[in-house]
Amino acid sequence: NVEIGRAIEDGELETTLPDALVVHELTPIKPPEVAPVEETKPQWRVSWVPNGFRQVASPIPDRIVFSDGIATFSVFIETSAATNDFGTLMGGTAVIMRQIKGSSQKITIVGEVPMDTAQRVAESIEPVIY
Repeated sequence: NVEIGRAIEDGELETTLPDALVVHELTPIKPPEVAPVEETKPQWRVSWVPNGFRQVASPIPDRIVFSDGIATFSVFIETSAATNDFGTLMGGTAVIMRQIKGSSQKITIVGEVPMDTAQRVAESIEPVIY
């Protein structure tokens, strides 16, 4: 058995400060006005995803997120200088970067899918023609 100190009486928990009642008037903070976001048409589309995966909402315009309810992967499309194609598996997360031929666009796939699945998703990305 370990005993530390003694039982505290209720009276010992009361404040000893005179006029201990403190009142602060709260004023509501008006959220900043946000300019409406102009919806842009997608320039690229992913034409193949594994069975069970579907596109889910993404707050970033150049990112598309897919999920099957358990695993997710993201597709990033960005303008960049020419880079070498790259692929690696870090634990259960596949990472693939590849330059789109004849374009200044780079695709990056990051997610909890097998490497060959991420590669197939990357190969399925194509421009949207309106």
